[in-house]
Order: sequence, then structure tokens, then C-alpha cells
Amino acid sequence: MADGLVFAGVDEHQHPTKAVRFFEETNAVTESFFDTSETELIGHRDYQNRPKARTDIFEYIEAFYNRKRRHSALGHLSPAEYEARYSTITDNP
Repeated sequence: MADGLVFAGVDEHQHPTKAVRFFEETNAVTESFFDTSETELIGHRDYQNRPKARTDIFEYIEAFYNRKRRHSALGHLSPAEYEARYSTITDNP
């Protein structure tokens, strides 16, 4: 990597294999999200216009995916449950 370049938490001083693992893990999470959203939402609907698609996708992410849907990467908790559980741990030294 270029001198002083920091990209997504990986800098030029880290071992290249660590950087590759970081990007592979990030990519896996991203691919999982898009696969899940297509299966749970988009694949079941035929959108006639972009505004309706945007609204549905926004509601899916904000109202369901981030608040209620359980994620295996978070110990089968929803992101809201995970954040609530672990923010109380870090708030109390």
C-alpha cells in the first residue's frame, strides 16, 4: 500500500495476509446482506418505479434488518439487541 494510506482500517504496516483476510470478511458480510435482502424482499416483488423500490428497501433495512432480524454474526441477536446488550457492558466500567 502507498505510504500513509489507510483504507477501511488496514494500513501499510499490517501484514498483507491480514489485509486480505479483512477484505474477505468484509466482502462476505456484504455479499450475505445482498443475498439475504434479495431473498427476503426484492426477489418477491416486481417494482414499477424506483421511488417505490427505494422506499421498500429503506423500510426493510431500517425497520426490519437493523432492528428485528437476527444475525448469526451477532450471536443470533438483532443488531438493536446486540447494541443494547453490549453498550450497557461498555458503559459500566
